Amino acid sequence: MNEEDKFLLKTLKKIYSQILDERTELLRSDGENARIAAEYDDSIARLKRLLPEIHEVFDIYRLEEEDFVFIIETLEMYCESFIIDGRTKDSKERDEKEFKELQDFLDQFYDDESDEDEESDENFEDEE
Repeated sequence: MNEEDKFLLKTLKKIYSQILDERTELLRSDGENARIAAEYDDSIARLKRLLPEIHEVFDIYRLEEEDFVFIIETLEMYCESFIIDGRTKDSKERDEKEFKELQDFLDQFYDDESDEDEESDENFEDEE
């Protein structure tokens, strides 16, 4: 198991734990809270089912398309709401390193070709 595999597993377990904690704290089940609780419950059930199947990065490519998209979107949402603890120099450096690793990890799932096409279009427009 390489470092990227370890990072993925550690991150997915952390996300699962955070979702469980957030769901536990959601005590009301009326109106919007019911919808949020249902989303948490769905995510918990899916992660509980998928985590035992994921041992390395390549395993997420073996998932059904819907599950693959769920894992990537879950990682993206985690990245978008990532909090860097700046209370101490050590915690800040640790969290910044983890955030950078997460961004780098997610970058491999984005289509570089579309970025190149956009750059080509921009260069073409500049020449005109």
